[in-house]
Amino acid sequence: GADDPVEVRETLDLVIDEIDHTRVVVERLLMLGRAMEPDFLDTRPIEVGALMNEVYEAVRVLADREFLLPQAPDDAVAVVDAEKIRGALMNLIDNAVRATVPGDTIALVAEVDYVDDIIRLSVDDSGPGIPEDQRNAVVQRFSRPGARDHDGSGLGLAIVKAVAEGHGGWITIQTSDLGGARVTIVLPRARIRASEEN
Repeated sequence: GADDPVEVRETLDLVIDEIDHTRVVVERLLMLGRAMEPDFLDTRPIEVGALMNEVYEAVRVLADREFLLPQAPDDAVAVVDAEKIRGALMNLIDNAVRATVPGDTIALVAEVDYVDDIIRLSVDDSGPGIPEDQRNAVVQRFSRPGARDHDGSGLGLAIVKAVAEGHGGWITIQTSDLGGARVTIVLPRARIRASEEN
C-alpha cells in the first residue's frame, strides 16, 4: 500500500495517534513516579475560592456541558501545591466530561468542614455514576471499569489519589446530588489556614 497516498496518510495518522496516546501514558506514569519523591510538592497559601474559580474559567469552554461553580468559602486558604491540585481537578473534570453527554451538568464544589477540620474539593456530574462495587477499582492504575470511551489511560484517578495523598489527604467517591458521580479530594487540617493569618 505504499503507492497509495490515502492509505499511507491513514497509516501515518494512526501511528501519530498511537504515539500521542503513548506519550500521555508515559507523562502520567512519570507524574505518579514523582508523587513518591519527598520534594513532590511546592506548597504556598492560596484562597480556595480563587483556585476553584481559576479551574472553572479554564474548563467551562472545553465541552458542551453545563458547568456550575457554587459559591466557595471566601474565608478559606489552603496551603497546597496549587498546580498539582489544579491538575488533579482537571483530571476529575476530564473524567466527568467523558462520563457525560452534551447538555449534562458538571459542578465544581469547595467546602470547608470546620468540625472535621477538612477541605473538600469535589467534581460532581449528572452522568451514570460509578457503582459502589467499582469505586475501589477505579483508583487503581490502568483500571477503567465502565469507561465509555477508549482514549483514556486509566491513570487519571490514580494521579488524583497520588496528589491527594501527597498533601496528606485522600479521595472519596460517592453518588452526586446531580445523579452521577462525586469524586472528592479531601485535604486535612494541616492544609487549612484562616485567611486572617495571611
